[in-house]
Amino acid sequence: MINFNLKQLFQNIIFLTHSGRPLDAINQKVSLFLLIVLLPFSLFMTGCGGGGTTTATETYRNTIEGIYGTEYNNQVGLAQIKAVTLNNYGHNGSGVKVAVVDTGIASSHAEFGRTIYGRDFGGSTNGYGSDENGHGTHVASIIAGVRDGSGMRGVAYEATLYDYRVANDAGSLVGLNNKIPVFNQHVADNIKVSNNSWGTPNAEINEYSEATLRYYYPNTILAAKNAVNNGTLFVFAAGNDGAYHSNVWGGLGYRISELTDAWLTVVSVDPNNKETIYTNRCGIAASICVTAPGGGDSQSTKGIYAADNDGGYVRLSGTSMAAPHVSGLAAALMSKFPSLTNKQIATRIKTTSSLENLASSSGRTLASHGKAYMQSVFGHGLVNATAASTSIGSLNMGTGSNIFSGSKIDLSKSKMQLPSGLSASIKRAILADEFVAFDSFDGAEFIVTGNTVFEDKYNNQNIVLLGYFADARDENVQIGQKFSYTNTSLGELRGMNWNISQGNSEVSLASTNYWGEKASLIARPNFFTSTPTSQLNMKIPYSETLSLGAFIQAPDTHGDIRDRTGFGLALDWAPTDRSSLHSSISSIDTNVSLAATNNLASQMTNADILNLSFKHKVNKGFEIFGSLSHYGIGDIAASPTAFGISNAEYTSKTLGAEFVSESGSKYSIGVFDSGTMAKGSVAFQTATGRSTDGTISYQTKEYSNGSGYFNKDNMALFFAGSIPINYKGSKNSIFSYNYQSIPGNSLGRGQIGVQISHVF
Repeated sequence: MINFNLKQLFQNIIFLTHSGRPLDAINQKVSLFLLIVLLPFSLFMTGCGGGGTTTATETYRNTIEGIYGTEYNNQVGLAQIKAVTLNNYGHNGSGVKVAVVDTGIASSHAEFGRTIYGRDFGGSTNGYGSDENGHGTHVASIIAGVRDGSGMRGVAYEATLYDYRVANDAGSLVGLNNKIPVFNQHVADNIKVSNNSWGTPNAEINEYSEATLRYYYPNTILAAKNAVNNGTLFVFAAGNDGAYHSNVWGGLGYRISELTDAWLTVVSVDPNNKETIYTNRCGIAASICVTAPGGGDSQSTKGIYAADNDGGYVRLSGTSMAAPHVSGLAAALMSKFPSLTNKQIATRIKTTSSLENLASSSGRTLASHGKAYMQSVFGHGLVNATAASTSIGSLNMGTGSNIFSGSKIDLSKSKMQLPSGLSASIKRAILADEFVAFDSFDGAEFIVTGNTVFEDKYNNQNIVLLGYFADARDENVQIGQKFSYTNTSLGELRGMNWNISQGNSEVSLASTNYWGEKASLIARPNFFTSTPTSQLNMKIPYSETLSLGAFIQAPDTHGDIRDRTGFGLALDWAPTDRSSLHSSISSIDTNVSLAATNNLASQMTNADILNLSFKHKVNKGFEIFGSLSHYGIGDIAASPTAFGISNAEYTSKTLGAEFVSESGSKYSIGVFDSGTMAKGSVAFQTATGRSTDGTISYQTKEYSNGSGYFNKDNMALFFAGSIPINYKGSKNSIFSYNYQSIPGNSLGRGQIGVQISHVF
């Protein structure tokens, strides 16, 4: 093996363009190509030197405000890859282990400010955490230089750095004579991103077949495969030979299928997004190749500003500088998407990279020379942190056990539903809360608000209008038989009414029948499903002003025999000729509509119902009325597709006035609450994230009710009328109309209904 003094060796290195034109000699302290002899290949640093290079809440913070803006502006590559959006939401590589396979890292530099782990593979005197050359320090700071308001900062400024030093004291990369221990260490340390700003100069991947590579490097490939299988994403510099193809190590993933999906090679553009004259192109390895800022051809003014090993800063250019931008992006994405695999992160980076606004060294663009040509130069294109960190495709709400194979809801097509009977305060809490959704591209997790997930079913669909035409409850059929019996204890004759009633009322029919034709002016509870029900009702007049009753009811359908089965007691009292009061208490097995998806059946529970109602005729043409129904509802367990309730109390109420003209026209006005949870809590099982295999984890979110029984947010206004029309001498036609507002909205929003009916 031949060792070289790097600083002396590269003072007179000359870069070559694709056509062989020389550039200015490099006089900076850099290590462009670190030469060693290794089997058929020589390993070099392809970077420096004159041509070197979903579930916690996302809280926004401006990472470039004040002094932090200065350090951001110093490292112009951050703006080129649009890293600020990702960083502003706290995704900065925290907890992600990044290995820098390089000359070392000067851990005492202010840009690191934290423990640097690692291992010395080069046999140096000072070991890892030191760097006599400066190349590795520069690269490491591009990845993870701290955000401290001075100097510059890295893309993933809170990543955990591992210094895999492969250089000896003289700067030779002796640690890469045998790469097997280096790659094996990735597994031992559980490295997630490996930055490799080194390669083989003048050895392009197109020159070596898969068979040749497997023949010479079977164990090296195996070690790299093991690291990939353990979750490592490898990022390599493409090389600084100005060649048409990536160097052999950067392109290794193209030839070796086991490595392909977790192997990226990186080419370089200058601050103007123009191909640098020194960079290798992607060539045949375009499928695993992306583009990143590497500094301009004149590195003294256009190089990437980053840490030097003497405690200061230096500008350097090369694909060595481009690669750590991608490594930092990968680490930041891993901190945002901890459930995504190394291969999924690589795919996301490639998919969101763009060829737009890029130009070759000769000025060729996508518009002028097409996609195929631009891919041969830039691969997938310039990496874009903003695009990579946002959802790709549609967002899905997981409702099954696995986001890839289980049930889910595409939120771009339909939202989940909020039950209509929730109070306004609970609805606001749910719609303002945060939930985890998964995109359709790779199941990446995103935090979204309830407004993205749910729609208020009550506010987005027609509800039953209160009015003279709007309710089927006046179509109840009653079959009655009156008979007498002798009550020996009282010694007098009492009459008893037996009735069979049928209807769809969500309250007891005994209460509904009390209202007669005015039943359609009483708010019907929308928390419960409608089921045709038959009722046997017994009414016992106790006196001229008081009667008692009892009833049993059962469903008319042949479904669940429990549905709408119940019993109750009723009391009617008329203290004056103009006033009447009604009360009932009942217990009914019923279906409660808590489903969050349209195709889900209601859940069976028990409801204990108390109804209090009154009517008072002020005069011949004016009557006031009111009704309050109170429900105690049995507990229901929450699921990912339906809400649950506990200790729930539910009310529906109406207060109104009716005017009747001598011509028979009727008008009504009033306020109502068609059904609202007044007490108790509602719960929903929502995703907290997923594992790498797609298995969704859930938690139960509970929302307690604080609105009380009479909250103005739950009340709405109604106005209705019914006008007989004299048609050919008869009043067989009726014109009916209705307006009603929507609870929780201004009175200017609501629903209008109009109907004309005629009996022929």
